[in-house]
Amino acid sequence: MRRGKSQHDIPAFTPSEYPKDIVKNPKSITQTKVLWALSTGRKMSVVDLTTELNISDPRSAIRYLRNDGVPISDVWVNTKFSRYKQYFIHDGSGEE
Repeated sequence: MRRGKSQHDIPAFTPSEYPKDIVKNPKSITQTKVLWALSTGRKMSVVDLTTELNISDPRSAIRYLRNDGVPISDVWVNTKFSRYKQYFIHDGSGEE
């Protein structure tokens, strides 16, 4: 699975171990994983989500969760060599 471990690693839970109150009627385990990961308060890129959750494309799960009313926000990150989005749960306070 993953090589190495960082202080921000998300534990590799089985589906039955995910908190029951996160998604009342999950359409997929991918959506449940993405929502759980973003609920930790971290800003995560597609690469972060893909690697840590072992899912192929979290963007579709993010789209469906947003359509279901989950306040997922994003911010562009510009580095010297790349540009990418980080996703996070927006709490409505006006702060990122």
